Amino acid sequence: MEYRSSIKRLVVLFCFVCLIAYGNGDNEHEKIKVKTHHDEPEEKHYLKDGQHNPDYDAEMFLGRDRATLFKELPEKEVQERLRSLLHQVDTDHDKIISEREMEQWLRKIDNDRLANDAKVVFEEMDDDKSKSIDFKEISKHTFGDTVDEDIAKSEEFSKYVDRERRKFALADIDNSESLSFDEFVTYQHPERHQHLSDVVVTDVLNEIDKNNDGYVEFSEMIGDSGNSDGKEDDWIKNEKKEFAKYDKDGDQKLSTSELKEWVIPDRKYIDEEVQHLLEGADTDHDGRLTIREALAHQNLLAGSKLTDYGNLNILREEL
Repeated sequence: MEYRSSIKRLVVLFCFVCLIAYGNGDNEHEKIKVKTHHDEPEEKHYLKDGQHNPDYDAEMFLGRDRATLFKELPEKEVQERLRSLLHQVDTDHDKIISEREMEQWLRKIDNDRLANDAKVVFEEMDDDKSKSIDFKEISKHTFGDTVDEDIAKSEEFSKYVDRERRKFALADIDNSESLSFDEFVTYQHPERHQHLSDVVVTDVLNEIDKNNDGYVEFSEMIGDSGNSDGKEDDWIKNEKKEFAKYDKDGDQKLSTSELKEWVIPDRKYIDEEVQHLLEGADTDHDGRLTIREALAHQNLLAGSKLTDYGNLNILREEL
């Protein structure tokens, strides 16, 4: 069954969906290509059959490029590199990785991922190689040199450009009318910056709140995705449960603050991954990892299918 989710609908909206239209010469509605600025790795966390994806753990702990490299290295070299990496995670050098150290490490890896992805886009958009990007350059690379006249005159397109300009201005901290690389990262990921996250929530609210009462009701959340016969599919039941989790006061609608908690992820997936890694590798269940425990669970942290023989070698060599 096709997976439909009001959460995904929110994410698309809150990512400032980019509408790029291209005509096909007939009377059909314009086709829309969606380009999102928000990129969280949660979709990779579980395989299609619901099983945990080991590659997700490796990418979260090692970083995308290092995880790819580790797949190509001999087992022995993976062991040595993981050992060296664990000592970087262990910032107080007590040979124990605390929950806080693990969280700080995963956030660093995640920040590096965002910066690396943004760098590729930044360099592509920086036409004059000035190491800054103005709104004209962003528009050119977002919409192309020309926009279909009918699309350019549409209310939806106008609303999109207006909110992108507003987002651009808020990200332009030094008011230079161009974005440095750091400012561009803020522009791409407004949900991660307090002075922009409120704008994200406001735009989502304005898009979904059809009766303009300042709240989001469940029917507004799912839009026209519900069944016309009144029957509830499993996905609707699941969405109702999810909706209820954020409806703190139980008034059957989401206020701005409740909506913000839903659409602004605050990288909760990192906290979840910290707990997953600790639970998977913390042999003595003391809430932290010794270097020995971490190395003995190389398959979890590095995505490597380590043999029992390899485990024994690690434990003999460590300490």
